[in-house]
Amino acid sequence: MALSSDWIKPFRAQVRSVTGSGWFVQEDRHGMVRLKIQGDQWGAQAQTCQLDHPWNKKETGRIIHTVTELYQLMSQQGLTLRAAMQRQSGSRTELGTNWDAAIDAFRDHLTTRSSTIKEVTWKRYAEVLAAVSDLMASKAPASSGFEVIAKVTARWKPGTRRRQEAVRQAARFLKYCVEHRHFPAGWAPPSDLQELIGVAPAKAKGELGNKTTPLSDLEILQLIESIPDTDTGRKWADAIRLCAELGLRPVELKHLSVAVDAKGQAYFLCSYEKRAGRSAKTAQRRLHSLRLVDGDGKTVEWNLLMRWQAGLLKLPPLDGGNGPADQLRHYLLRRPLWKHLEATYAEQGANIGTYSLRGAYSLRGHRRGIDAGSMALAMGHSLQVHISSYPWAEDSAAINAFERAGDLEPLRVK
Repeated sequence: MALSSDWIKPFRAQVRSVTGSGWFVQEDRHGMVRLKIQGDQWGAQAQTCQLDHPWNKKETGRIIHTVTELYQLMSQQGLTLRAAMQRQSGSRTELGTNWDAAIDAFRDHLTTRSSTIKEVTWKRYAEVLAAVSDLMASKAPASSGFEVIAKVTARWKPGTRRRQEAVRQAARFLKYCVEHRHFPAGWAPPSDLQELIGVAPAKAKGELGNKTTPLSDLEILQLIESIPDTDTGRKWADAIRLCAELGLRPVELKHLSVAVDAKGQAYFLCSYEKRAGRSAKTAQRRLHSLRLVDGDGKTVEWNLLMRWQAGLLKLPPLDGGNGPADQLRHYLLRRPLWKHLEATYAEQGANIGTYSLRGAYSLRGHRRGIDAGSMALAMGHSLQVHISSYPWAEDSAAINAFERAGDLEPLRVK
């Protein structure tokens, strides 16, 4: 094939990006790919071999996969090119019939050995792994871990919660295959999954995009009232109360304690440190209660601090799934009233989520005259983030504020 073909130069650059310098591919006299490796890192003499791939543009993805496997075997295990080829050949022979066996072993690992998920959670994995099995048994199987994940999760829209979950489930399975089933390193998932998860498309004008709408105090109270009066239900109800009254991120439920100030006054302390950039982190902070108001205009008293100090406030398990926010979200999705609220807000072009409790805290504080800087400090983020991401003004509040300003005695000019 003529060297003037436009795909060859970028293809060779892609090989170098995977292996670094010293690795070179070219067409041999039989129309196949010949790999040549040279450089001090790889030994005193150059090493060459013919790869089982024809030299053409359609084959570049599979060639990259093979070269990547060889590079990882040689660099990580110190093998020669010939030994790496033999190891690769043996691994491929084995894995050609063992995807289903790996899936069965993975299920056993998750549900009985690692004790990290329940049977009901496995069902969500099963949907993804059934797609992996079908893909690898098809006439056009994937040739790398990246491609496996990309193809089996393509059915879900980029940036959605289910796409994110499916990508992570497939990645966890592939990592297991490489680490425990001796699959070649080329089947390992990429370290950064964001490209595969993608970003949700922007909402149409008039909608809120990914931002959540704050719930009203009355809606939060009705939601709590609708939770079953069971041990589990009471724990989730208290988790919601804490998020609503203290403006917490769900993850901060795991970082609460009680401290005492110089005046001897007890208060909730949040030790969660949210990363605010590459190296900066938000500091631990004192939490300030903003109690909700019911439909009769009365302040609701939950005695959260007193109950916490007395050991009477218990929280549900928050370590499963993808973290506390995911656990809370899954619980809310099982509540009929939450589903009704979701549908109602969706009809208005809005959406609600776990942060609707935190957003309600923000709006409640501003309605009571607390300035944006103080609210940002109480909620553990910057003023810029507060203004750009959280509800802090509404038409009715603005009207009242200007009416109050208009009632003030005007300045007298001397």
